[in-house]
Amino acid sequence: MDPISATTTLITFVSFMQELIQLGQSIADSIEKVSENRRQVRDLAKDILRMVTDLADLTRGREEEVQTPALLAALGNLKAEMLHALDVCRHIAPVEHTNKSRLRELKSQFQGWRKRDKVEAEIRRLKEHVYKCLLTFSALSTVRIEQTAAHIEQTTRQVQDNALDTLDATLRVEQRIMVDGVESQIKLYKLETMMAKVLLETSFGQCVLERTVQVFSSVQPSLLELCFRVDVFYPGLEA
Repeated sequence: MDPISATTTLITFVSFMQELIQLGQSIADSIEKVSENRRQVRDLAKDILRMVTDLADLTRGREEEVQTPALLAALGNLKAEMLHALDVCRHIAPVEHTNKSRLRELKSQFQGWRKRDKVEAEIRRLKEHVYKCLLTFSALSTVRIEQTAAHIEQTTRQVQDNALDTLDATLRVEQRIMVDGVESQIKLYKLETMMAKVLLETSFGQCVLERTVQVFSSVQPSLLELCFRVDVFYPGLEA
């Protein structure tokens, strides 16, 4: 849906909910006009107005979420029920005249008394319809909240798992680097030991060592350092 259509639909839905509230108020006002109506039916009308208002509050700010075909159909049926109930209430409401005769007034009161059971039954049925709509929207809200919470939990778990995988991979790399470093040091030590043995235990090594000593004999510190290294590489060798 393009932005303009979405905005238009949103405005239409908000206006529709306001219209339901106005219908609820009109029904309550019509009930109050008939003095013969029992207190119970007046309370029912007030309950309808309150629940319709709660329904509008429940959908406020979440209009796009609740506009499913089933819920829109339920609201459409509710509006039709409210219009029918309002029509019934208005038919028994007293007609206001400037110079109303006593006979007309008595006739109006008699009609209100005679049809009060019908009005009460209509209002009671309407209240049940409003209550069902309110339950439906409440259930939808609960499901949406649970779905959102589950999605957040799943996303959080994925982030945590990814972080743990990254940490595990980093630790494995660091461990591999440490192992490789130790192995390199061991290999280097073995190589140095082998070279020292070649120099000290073979005729070729002795020849190389003698030539090296002759070349650096003039440099006393270097010769001492070389002797020190030989002692390190081959402990116990007598000079």
